[in-house]
Amino acid sequence: MKKKTLGLAAAAGALAGGAVIGYKKAMEYFFNMALERETKHFKVRAEEEGAYSEVVLTGEAKMLSFPCEHVYTTSFDGLKLHGRLYRQEGAQRTMILVHGWRGGWNYDFCLGGPWLHDEGNNLLVIDQRAQGESEGQYMTMGLCERKDCHTWLTWLEENTDLTEVPVYFMGISMGASTVLMACGQPMPSYVKGIIADCGYATPYDMFYHYGRKQFHIPRPVMDLFNKYCIRRAGINLKRYSTLDAMEANETPVLFVHGKGDTFVPMEMTVAAYEACKAPKKLLLVDDAPHAMSFLFGTEEYIKTAHEFFGECEA
Repeated sequence: MKKKTLGLAAAAGALAGGAVIGYKKAMEYFFNMALERETKHFKVRAEEEGAYSEVVLTGEAKMLSFPCEHVYTTSFDGLKLHGRLYRQEGAQRTMILVHGWRGGWNYDFCLGGPWLHDEGNNLLVIDQRAQGESEGQYMTMGLCERKDCHTWLTWLEENTDLTEVPVYFMGISMGASTVLMACGQPMPSYVKGIIADCGYATPYDMFYHYGRKQFHIPRPVMDLFNKYCIRRAGINLKRYSTLDAMEANETPVLFVHGKGDTFVPMEMTVAAYEACKAPKKLLLVDDAPHAMSFLFGTEEYIKTAHEFFGECEA
């Protein structure tokens, strides 16, 4: 009987050890996919975007044809941040463009970037931390990136005359949430507005939605994942949200989302719109998938943006 008990205990110990190892591997896998700078688990390449590859590559080529300066600043925590600055003589305004999660200027702004440039705007197209040519080991889904937005404003003030015209932030996907969260801290008076295209409510909600859809992850496991993020990198996915920021925000916002978005639920943008205390507009584009509202509703998008600029600059 004693030998049998010892054998069961050993077997149980082995199973428990296997469960612990499995848990750790699962947490590491999801963490690497979600937040690590380099990962083999998730890769976006424009030429692999199927039906949209041609328009993406055409827009990228156009952006590459415009002359630009490579500019740099240092984040609050010592990271070297990179951006591309497109100056224009007699510019109407300065647009700071903020790309999304595992995105980049060449994909997320291959459509809106050329439009804004052709209309005579200065463009500062930044690489978010831990992406592109900016330093950093981990993305933080807007939690630290929101502070980087203010760092770039300081850089503009100290190194250029581009704040002498109206300044706007425009963010797509994670970039939208980044610029919305940045509004939780007062913006300088020259920042006239924000365009937030298909952002999420909180980093936690975004990963829960993605994990539930892709891996059938239940909420208790998502809570464990958040604790793992805190222990490993000090990243609490519940620390801040666009909804928190919108309660304090005083900067006008144009919210945009595609009704066909299956990656970030449209309801997240609607919730942020409803929470926003500042002047606001909402554009929902029929059938548009994630980050494709400009392509699917070009005329309506441009018309609404022009109305927004006019209202902010009146």
